[in-house]
Amino acid sequence: MIAGNQNGPDVSVILPVFAVHRRLFALIRAARQLAFSTEVLMICPDSLLSPDVRAKIEKAGGNVISVDESFSVEECRRIGSREAAGEVLLFLDDRPLLLPTQLDAYVEVIRRGGDVVMTACRDSRLPTRTSSRKMTQSLLNHVAGRGELGSASLYDAPFALSRYAMETLEFASSSPPVVQIKAFLQKMKVSVLRGQCRPGMKVASKRFLTDHTSALNTWMEVHGDRGGLWDGGRFRPLLQVPGHLHFRSVYRSSDWESMREGEWGETHKSKKADSSPKKRG
Repeated sequence: MIAGNQNGPDVSVILPVFAVHRRLFALIRAARQLAFSTEVLMICPDSLLSPDVRAKIEKAGGNVISVDESFSVEECRRIGSREAAGEVLLFLDDRPLLLPTQLDAYVEVIRRGGDVVMTACRDSRLPTRTSSRKMTQSLLNHVAGRGELGSASLYDAPFALSRYAMETLEFASSSPPVVQIKAFLQKMKVSVLRGQCRPGMKVASKRFLTDHTSALNTWMEVHGDRGGLWDGGRFRPLLQVPGHLHFRSVYRSSDWESMREGEWGETHKSKKADSSPKKRG
């Protein structure tokens, strides 16, 4: 048993479902074959839940949670996290067929003390040219000093959280990028596994950028306007000073002190005089 959950399941697999197909039932069976006691929560729109479909899902080992058809993947994941009873929450998509050993790898990371584990996607269907979405996700990790995570994101399943991380990071009420940044700020153990995943869940471009902007603002509220990144020793107040030398002098705080003491003009004149060619006699 995973420590801390002696009565309920060790693992809660959370699986939003928007289409019924053969791979779906194979995925449920794979999740049920995890090395730990497992519940599989299927969050499905009402329109899919005919008596026949519900019976097939339950026979395969899934527990059905019905939702309104307008709910997004993100909202279904949040509902699943609130209903989950396991100490490890494993989030899947309903398309890729993963082996039990692949799913076990995510649980094992959390079992060994991890808080969040994401997927560094490898998908041959993705274009070779990096998409703006992947670049945005990579930027978020880079700003937080976690460039080794690449474009890994809580938008892209599979990913897993410990119950402690899910509750502390307020997963059920925050956007994926904000949850990710909070994990970095609280110095949680965040890692990635290399694997295959679908291009991230569908979300409107404006919403996607707004969520990442909010995450970056959350980071800068703690680490300042530069997000904690080094400024190379620049003394930026000098950029506000008119003159020909300020772009060079921005690197030297001594020039700022001279300017404050009224010596800026004299220094400028003397440097100009020294550099001018001498007149021929």
